[in-house]
Amino acid sequence: MATLGIPATSGTGGTLGRRLAGSVGSFVPTAAVLAMFAGLWYWGHKTHWTVPSFAEVTGGASTSATSSAAPAESIGPKKEFVGFPPIRFGSEDEVREAGLVMTTAHRAVLEDVVTATGEVGYNQYRVGQVSCRVPGHVYSIRTRLGQTVKKGDVLALIDSEQVGRAKAEYLQEVFLTHYKTNLLRRFRSTGSGVVPERTILDAEAAMKEAELRRFMTQQRLINLGLTPPDPKADSLTSPEEYARHIQFLGLPDDLIATLQPRPQTANLIPLVSPLDGVVTRQEAVAGDVVSPEKAQFVVADVSVMWINLSVRKEDAGRLRLGQPVRFTAAGLPAPVCGTLEWVGHEADEKTRTLRARCEAANPRPAGAGADEGRLLRANLFGSATVVTGRREGAVVVPDAAVQRMPDGTMIVFVRRPDGVTFDPRRVRTGLSRDGVTEVVTGVEPGEAVVTEGSYVLKSELMKDSLAGS
Repeated sequence: MATLGIPATSGTGGTLGRRLAGSVGSFVPTAAVLAMFAGLWYWGHKTHWTVPSFAEVTGGASTSATSSAAPAESIGPKKEFVGFPPIRFGSEDEVREAGLVMTTAHRAVLEDVVTATGEVGYNQYRVGQVSCRVPGHVYSIRTRLGQTVKKGDVLALIDSEQVGRAKAEYLQEVFLTHYKTNLLRRFRSTGSGVVPERTILDAEAAMKEAELRRFMTQQRLINLGLTPPDPKADSLTSPEEYARHIQFLGLPDDLIATLQPRPQTANLIPLVSPLDGVVTRQEAVAGDVVSPEKAQFVVADVSVMWINLSVRKEDAGRLRLGQPVRFTAAGLPAPVCGTLEWVGHEADEKTRTLRARCEAANPRPAGAGADEGRLLRANLFGSATVVTGRREGAVVVPDAAVQRMPDGTMIVFVRRPDGVTFDPRRVRTGLSRDGVTEVVTGVEPGEAVVTEGSYVLKSELMKDSLAGS
């Protein structure tokens, strides 16, 4: 039995079959391409056109080459730590085992300060250089090194020939003026009918000349620091008594009484203290030859001292006159306080630091008497702080409570009331002084913050953040 069919070589029917087969054959590849593009569009829409990593395709497996390669984020800025999650412990025992120690944030007064080195010196406005005004030799020493003296106290007696000559010349002019004044008075009382007018005029001229010479010799004594008494007429009735006043001119009565044996010389001139203070230097002993070119004594008022500061030039703009200064040094039981009273306008040639000066009252040691020493001594070296600002009621935490993240973020770990959960808080810090740091924002007074062991929580936080990045 024959099979019914259409021969491949038949006429019209064969040609139609070949055409249908060609059309289907050309349509099938086109449809497949369109289907492929449609599937690719759908996949890209669902995956946001992100190519999966090799580890995602292989189910987490990675080759050594892949694991050793640096992550993409390492090329460019560091990733910012955002949205820090809390850190929880299983129990309070675990918190203690981790070595965490808490303290409470509180309010305090913080000072903004400039630190500097300081060296104590004498107040140069209250230092007296004492030297004899004329050459001579030391007759006697009336004080000792380190002694407290008052203004006008005699430090030493100097025997000078020039002083004796100046006193003698003054006495001569005083008595000559006294004589010529009395002579003129007698001529006038006699009357012009007896004494010629020319004689009276000559007597007046001689009296005026004598007064001038007396004035000049008096000024010479004043220039030596010796002020003679006013030669009244009644005091000159006894020339010897007035001469004794001039002989010991400038010497206190109690000192004159101690001069034994009583000297016959009129050459003595006292060296007196120009101010209240302490004898800080003595360069003369009895018998020494002295001259005006060299100081024999130095007297300094040590009740107020200078503290000379060396300030870094970058801190110079924060200094203002009148700012409080605290000075500390070895041997001082407590800081000495003063005020800034001078700021220099040039830097030191060697250290390139700015010079400034504080003036401070020099305290006495506890229980010290009026004649005993004071705490600040010249050339004492130490450190100083200049208070340039003051913050009242600042929220502070210990320095150890503040941790810096790799991106520069400052955080503080605050414990929750449950005792086992710790919140990493972003904070903005301010001043840091004496082991505490001001927290401007991020922590409130009374909250418990982690101090010791905060670096442990930081490490844990960084591990979690990097694992989730």
